[in-house]
Amino acid sequence: MRKLLLFQIILFFSLAVCADNRSETPEGQGTPEKPFLISKIEHLVWLSKNLVQTCGKHFLMTADIDASETKTWDNGKGFLPIGWTKTRKNFNNANVYQAHAFIGHFDGGGHTISNLYIDRKDLCATLFSKIGSADLISYVLVTNRFNQELSDAMVRLEKPTTVKNLALVNFSFDGKSSAAGLAASVSECRIENVYLSGKLESEGVASGYASLGKNSVFLNCETDIEFKNRYCQAAGFIMEADNVLFRNCRCLGEFKDNYAPVQNNSTAAGGNGGLRRVGDPRKIGQTDIYCVSKGTAFLDRCLILTKMNGYKSWDMMHVFGDSKHIINSFYSKDNLRDDPKHHSGTSNSKLMTKENYRDWDLDNIWEIEEGKSFPKLRSIEKMLSGSRN
Repeated sequence: MRKLLLFQIILFFSLAVCADNRSETPEGQGTPEKPFLISKIEHLVWLSKNLVQTCGKHFLMTADIDASETKTWDNGKGFLPIGWTKTRKNFNNANVYQAHAFIGHFDGGGHTISNLYIDRKDLCATLFSKIGSADLISYVLVTNRFNQELSDAMVRLEKPTTVKNLALVNFSFDGKSSAAGLAASVSECRIENVYLSGKLESEGVASGYASLGKNSVFLNCETDIEFKNRYCQAAGFIMEADNVLFRNCRCLGEFKDNYAPVQNNSTAAGGNGGLRRVGDPRKIGQTDIYCVSKGTAFLDRCLILTKMNGYKSWDMMHVFGDSKHIINSFYSKDNLRDDPKHHSGTSNSKLMTKENYRDWDLDNIWEIEEGKSFPKLRSIEKMLSGSRN
């Protein structure tokens, strides 16, 4: 009996350490007619290990994936983000990683990936390392390694990379320099009907969808994330945007433990005087909160309902960031103070009336219960309810 118990303990810890190395090839050929069928966490591990070989291919989720077991993977570090691969050990015997971008078409089929756990102090904590074509093109141009494999991959880039019909729920991502729900960066992408809910924590940048976004569009998307900032910058959607459009998107969630500004003689925050919590002698760092992003972002019929809890760092809050065009979009002035760079917010009571959304499609894209609820995205509600075609 004792030997059996010892064997079970050894087996458990062996699986806990090596589980993130499990890889199982899914059915399918990666074509639009016969996509790779994703139904388990092992298929996501396989995808991560074969990003270059599957560049431009199609993927379809056929079942919900409960990733609770990832909390025991890799000695508690959890899931290794899709695209990161271990290449070697450095002179300190630490792992050296290389990031590959996902380039192709991922259709979640209206399914969910739940309880995914990542605690990576050495990497960005996110589902995908990168999404989009720019990285591959830059790789080819800079290194001039245009071999047959990469040549074939380039030919398959007929359409922008797409991620759609996916709900990533109840995740917990903790990264040293950055953390994001979907990817560290998105480029030349179309993100549609994607819902993110969970917890993000970082000492650098924490962003709902991605830290960086370029030449991409987000359609009918929603984030509901709890940001637990450790002296970092945080953004509900994207931290830095370069020509990114948000259309029919909703931002929920809350920013927690944000620190009030304190003037001092430090220049640690880029010469801005530094910021810290009142009476807190710990590390001084800059904390800026963006509900959408900084940089060139365009908003069209978007709703911001994010809340601030803990220390209300209003002087560091940017509701719409540096967004260039804000078309018929609103934010709650009851949840957030007015943004001095743009128009004032709207009361929650008015945000629950149809009259406030005269140019919104309340019959097909949005739904609202007059006087009782904020507008909700029909496609997101359908996906979360488990009603799939």
